Amino acid sequence: MNIRNVIIGLLFCLFFVACRGEDRRGEYEQYTGVQKWVESIMRENYYWYQEMPDVSKLNFFTEPKAFFQSLLSEKDGKRKNGSRYYYSVLE
Repeated sequence: MNIRNVIIGLLFCLFFVACRGEDRRGEYEQYTGVQKWVESIMRENYYWYQEMPDVSKLNFFTEPKAFFQSLLSEKDGKRKNGSRYYYSVLE
């Protein structure tokens, strides 16, 4: 029983040390840089910034235009003929 606990402890330590990963956030900057910039500018200047989704719910890997539209409030723009028209645009 005692040897079993030692083996389990050693395996746990080995597993814990082996799971240490590298910080690879820098590799994704080229794919998410524009989206992060758009999100930060909108949090500072967008009239309905309080209605923007939480950062944890955003997909920074979508295309910039689709990402921008995912940030917009339902109060921004209006519906006409079943389509949504926003006042805010990304040029």
